[in-house]
Amino acid sequence: MSITFRYGAWAGKDATVALGMMSLDPHDAGSTDYGRLGPAQWKTVLQWRDYFDQKYRVVGVLPDVADAVASGVAGLPTPTLKPH
Repeated sequence: MSITFRYGAWAGKDATVALGMMSLDPHDAGSTDYGRLGPAQWKTVLQWRDYFDQKYRVVGVLPDVADAVASGVAGLPTPTLKPH
């Protein structure tokens, strides 16, 4: 991991895998390989979601990752945010 990594490296990227794995590795920023996450990592993802929901005002939501994985569209370009 680079000592120069900043959280901004996640800007505009899907940070689900990185947050679930508690990883600051730039390779994990933007990864859509959700299969790397087990139940414990998904629990961590949900804890991060709850934290961010309390800290920041929600202005849009992305489709449910689980639905994307189940339908086989994971890894495709992110659709437009839906107003919240």
